[in-house]
Amino acid sequence: DEHVRRILRAIIRVGLLDGAKPRDPSAVNSKAHQKLAREVADEAIVLLKNSNGILPLDRGKIKSIAVIGPDADVSLCGGAGSAAVEPFYHISALDGIRRQAGNGVTVRYALGDALGQEAPPAIPSDALTPPNASPGEHGLRGEYFGNQTLRGDPALVRTDKQIAFDWVTGSPGEGIPVDHFTVRWTGTLTAAKTDDYTIGTTADDGTRVYLDGKMIVDDWRDHGVETHMAAVHLEAGKPHEIKIEYYENAGDASVTLGWLATSDSRNRIEEAAAIARDCDVAVVMAGLSVDYEGEGYDRASMKLPGKQDELIRAVAAANPKTIVVLTCGTPSLMDAWIDRVPAVLQAWYSGEEGGNAIADVLFGDVNPSGKLPDTFAHKREDYPDFGNFPGKNDVVKYAEGIFVGYRHFDKAKIAPLFPFGYGLSYTTFVYSGLDAKRAGDTVTVTLKVKNAGKRAGTEIVQVYVDPPQGNVPRPVRELKGFARVTLSPGESKPVTITLNRSAFAYYEADAHDWRVPAGEYTIEVGASSRDTRLTRRIAVQ
Repeated sequence: DEHVRRILRAIIRVGLLDGAKPRDPSAVNSKAHQKLAREVADEAIVLLKNSNGILPLDRGKIKSIAVIGPDADVSLCGGAGSAAVEPFYHISALDGIRRQAGNGVTVRYALGDALGQEAPPAIPSDALTPPNASPGEHGLRGEYFGNQTLRGDPALVRTDKQIAFDWVTGSPGEGIPVDHFTVRWTGTLTAAKTDDYTIGTTADDGTRVYLDGKMIVDDWRDHGVETHMAAVHLEAGKPHEIKIEYYENAGDASVTLGWLATSDSRNRIEEAAAIARDCDVAVVMAGLSVDYEGEGYDRASMKLPGKQDELIRAVAAANPKTIVVLTCGTPSLMDAWIDRVPAVLQAWYSGEEGGNAIADVLFGDVNPSGKLPDTFAHKREDYPDFGNFPGKNDVVKYAEGIFVGYRHFDKAKIAPLFPFGYGLSYTTFVYSGLDAKRAGDTVTVTLKVKNAGKRAGTEIVQVYVDPPQGNVPRPVRELKGFARVTLSPGESKPVTITLNRSAFAYYEADAHDWRVPAGEYTIEVGASSRDTRLTRRIAVQ
């Protein structure tokens, strides 16, 4: 009922029950809302590592900053599909750092690496030749069918200069429906230089790619925009037969045939390392994008895509003062490089003001206070769904039961890379004086928190309940309350967190009701699920 009430409150608050109103973008894109967007982004950023206090950066002591990476000069505000966000404007990390670095600091930029499975550049027309081409003619022959099976005679035949189409919900040509159509492109592909290439498609829905009669991409299924690539070796000037097949089921339609030379990627990493070597500090903006996070598909790996691990290692080797900022909505594996860099920020998808927020934290205009809502593991196998999802024959099973997230890590006694609830600050907080008093079904937890550092900061105090273990499986501990407290240097404040009956209950399936077993419960208070600093036992009847 309370969940329903929350939905209804939001509906009523925004006036959806009051009838249609004319749209007024200025009411949304106001100065107050822009300020709020920045504050939200500031508070969400999590400081994961800060060896030797390298952060915050001192504008008075650094003269140059290298900003590197595939997420540096773009603004990533969300995932794909229903997770997509279209802001009124966007500030990239490169923009934010340039704005806030100050006149005395030079900011240099290098791409370093594309996001691997992210859409590569479309193959240029001069590398493509249609069958029976006339002198100087380039492109591929496209045969368009008004069905999803490439059957019968094509309804439309033409030469397409490039395979780089975004028809959205429109028709690709005269006589072709907006949905349920297929296309076959044929011709030859000729590279201008000998190299190892990745070739493939970015499409919504399915594609197949054949090179010299061999299928190198097989993605014949319904999905949103996805990129699928294959590694091939091409010799300069040698033509290769190529065939691309594409089908569209319903909804949006798009397809691009792209490629990327390995030497191009390697040269970009070397260039980035050289720029980092010449600067006082390097910031690597790494992470994911809509090609990896969105509805309708899963990530194939928890590694950073492409050559981002290699990029981070190369930059860190060139400049020991390398800071990694991750822009993504889910955890990524970091063991390949985390011991080589002194500082790491988890910036998530920070919205339209994301670049300014990242700069706020890097330069210390904002003291980070974000805490992890996930557990970040050392390896994929550490997560509870490993082996359970999707299961044999792609049958989904959730054998982990209630032991998801940090509950699994606690039960299995697995040390995470960064635990649930974790997040550092530019100051230090001291906890003391924990007390827990029960009155009926309510337990009131009180303590004091002191800022023992030299900077103002905000701490998220977390209360975990450790239930007595009995016949029903229970987690080792569960987060049951938290409080946000902001303190000036040297300041102390009392913190009170109230726990109701649900903090001690579990759901008994057979009885279709919640139960609170009598016994002793442990109250743990701390800065994360693995950093509980004060404990108190309390009897519950």
